[in-house]
Amino acid sequence: MIYSLQEIVLHAKNCSPYYRKLYAGIGEHFSLEDLPIVTQEDFWEHNSIQNNRLLTGPIEDGVVFKSGGTTGRPKFSVFTKAEWERFTAEFAYGMDHLALENGDRVANLFYGGSMYASFVFIMKSLEKCHQRLLHFPISGQCPLEDTIAFIRDYDIRVLLGVPTSIITLISKASAMEVKLPLTKIFFGGESMYPDQREFIKSYFPKILISSIGHASVDGGHIGLATPLCSYNEHVEFCKSSILEIIDPDSGQPIINSRKRGRLVYTNLTRKLMPIIRYPVGDMAEWTSESSEGERKYRILGRDDAGARVGTVTLTRDDLEQVFAAFKFTHKQMLLERIAGKDALTIRVVGSTTTSKEQLLQHLYKERSHLLAEVKKGHINPPIIEIVNESDLEVNPRTGKLRLVIDRR
Repeated sequence: MIYSLQEIVLHAKNCSPYYRKLYAGIGEHFSLEDLPIVTQEDFWEHNSIQNNRLLTGPIEDGVVFKSGGTTGRPKFSVFTKAEWERFTAEFAYGMDHLALENGDRVANLFYGGSMYASFVFIMKSLEKCHQRLLHFPISGQCPLEDTIAFIRDYDIRVLLGVPTSIITLISKASAMEVKLPLTKIFFGGESMYPDQREFIKSYFPKILISSIGHASVDGGHIGLATPLCSYNEHVEFCKSSILEIIDPDSGQPIINSRKRGRLVYTNLTRKLMPIIRYPVGDMAEWTSESSEGERKYRILGRDDAGARVGTVTLTRDDLEQVFAAFKFTHKQMLLERIAGKDALTIRVVGSTTTSKEQLLQHLYKERSHLLAEVKKGHINPPIIEIVNESDLEVNPRTGKLRLVIDRR
């Protein structure tokens, strides 16, 4: 079911202790801009497993997923059964805009288990697509040799998966001298950078490469992809959600195209775990407006809420927790592309007798998923630099320290 903004907000205010406090000054008549933008740290602090103060009611049916990347504090995102059905139906509506065709043989290479959402989410969304598709639920955990054999033996032409996994698969097939019959690749979970696209095109010059759509387990369906979308561009779901781009300096919504801001999202289908003016964690810009009033936007990398390294997210909260014992005064993350992989450099300011290698091993211990991705060869090993405050980059307009510098 799709609710009005008024229904969602008043339900949240009446039934959620967190939103009741947040909206203490909000009456029955309000506009979207009257509502404060959620602070992610505060949101997740209240959305705890025990003594939850964010949910509007008990968890009695539906589905629960792990959320929040690598954070040490457990995070979860919950959908009632009806909300889960609506979420996948909306995303399937978006997938109907992709260049999928009746009879396509589709390999689902997303990841499942451990309460991850992507594999079962894509599987259920595929079932709701209007096209007649033959689904092969292989998963990203399948050994590469077996996946390659499945694709070859069943003549699978379409891959759905995470870019790093798809690149690794194609590299392995090349090393095995196996020619894959691929014609289309739809990716999600992270951006596919130009160097990755060029690598794929070097093996499959005529292949179609497209985002599968923009979604998050935290928030829900965010944007759909169409053949007319350019690099990192998506179209908003204007009937079942509200998308805003917020100026990081003024805090006001950006209306005009080509101005960079924070992507803020409101879901009009979720009542149990309301998502209202929630920062997605991406920077974006409006690029155009369609005849139906659905606007296009381009993702421009992560905002200061956190850094996305391959499939791993490191937030401000993560950095504070990981390095709490070292009393560093400032921390900054630099993201680059090196040798076809994401590379993370963490700059810290402060006096310490701990070596950079010891700090790196401490990071691996506290955030084991980061080490796992390095061992798989999906990302470069992180680098930790102990620097002076003058070495850190600041916003040239405001002078404020930038937590994340994304140069990809």
